[in-house]
Amino acid sequence: MYSLITESKQNIQEYNITGTIDNVGISEENIISLNIDNQLTDSNEFRLGGAYIGQLSATFVNVGISRNSWVGKDIALTVHIGTHSIPIGVYTIDTAEHTKNIVDVVAYDHMAKFDKEVNISEGASGSAFDFLELACQQVGVSLGMTRADVEALPNGNQPFVLWEMGDIETWRDLIYWIAVSLGSFATMDRNGNLVVRTFHRTVDDEIPSGARYSSSTYGDRIITYGKVLAYNNENKEYIAVSSIIGGNETLNLGANPFFQTDAVQVETYLENIVSNLSAEIEYVACNVTIPFGFHYDLGDVLQFPSGSGSNYNLFCVMGYSFTYNAECQINGIPVQKNSKSKSDKALQNVSTSSDKDSFSSYEQTNVSSIVILENTEERILRCRIASNRNTKAEIHVEINLMSLANVTSKSYT
Repeated sequence: MYSLITESKQNIQEYNITGTIDNVGISEENIISLNIDNQLTDSNEFRLGGAYIGQLSATFVNVGISRNSWVGKDIALTVHIGTHSIPIGVYTIDTAEHTKNIVDVVAYDHMAKFDKEVNISEGASGSAFDFLELACQQVGVSLGMTRADVEALPNGNQPFVLWEMGDIETWRDLIYWIAVSLGSFATMDRNGNLVVRTFHRTVDDEIPSGARYSSSTYGDRIITYGKVLAYNNENKEYIAVSSIIGGNETLNLGANPFFQTDAVQVETYLENIVSNLSAEIEYVACNVTIPFGFHYDLGDVLQFPSGSGSNYNLFCVMGYSFTYNAECQINGIPVQKNSKSKSDKALQNVSTSSDKDSFSSYEQTNVSSIVILENTEERILRCRIASNRNTKAEIHVEINLMSLANVTSKSYT
């Protein structure tokens, strides 16, 4: 959340937006309409992982960009309140439609860049930071976190192995499952960088009744989590871990490709996740409309004292729709009808077959470098081969080596 929100809210009616479309500047005079939507979970049930794509829809007028050159350009926007400037995201134009000097565009944030086929395979190993950094390098997006930031998340300092591909087809799929493994959600920050955030109970802001529309609604039930489940594809069974704190909901994490290992390790992962969720999530559902909203980020915790709200309940921003010069609609945690996760879909054996004359080829890039010390051995390749007939398998490996020798330096006077 924007840190100077208290001061900037005092002048909330005086804000304006400027920005750029690539190198071409735009101001509020060029903006007829503008809407930004994003979310961290499904609207019907709470899920970890996030990795949703933020969308910007806008109508511009009199912008000095020629026809047939809009698609692919980045829109970067900033809100100005007094002396403060608040970046509100970077979006790449996907479609543009022209009517005289007016252009309607639909643009997506940089999460869409991760919808690119992965080039890693089963057996890839490394830390969560290694996987996130590799994904960003492969699609040309910056990671807005340090290694220490990632290690501070639940399971952030645990080793991970991609035991099976599961439903991972794109880098966004992989980011989703890494975020699930961290008990968190992935999203893009205000500068267009990938970040993974966890949940918290610290109140980020209070919005009084006078700053909320009367149509806003607030739930009654406090949602907490006291148990998490993970499905093991090989054993065809769930592994469950409960929190000592307790909670009224169970969260099903489905068949996580990073959790397809021995039960002891999976239980460690789940204990770290449920400990965090049970301690931090104590949210009430809401659907609140306010005349501003560009200050807030996904995952922010709000309170709505007085009026129809509550002086003590916590409401988490899990989705928003911001309309320039109009309003912002904030959605809280969805009311739980069931606790199935996004990945818990028709769990069944998946078999593949090929014709006798077919040939398959797979390319894998290692997640992180492997350091081999003097007089030591390290495993540099792990592969799994399946075939429905007697055959030969060829493996071609290219290893980039960097040798570092002990060098004695001397200085002379």
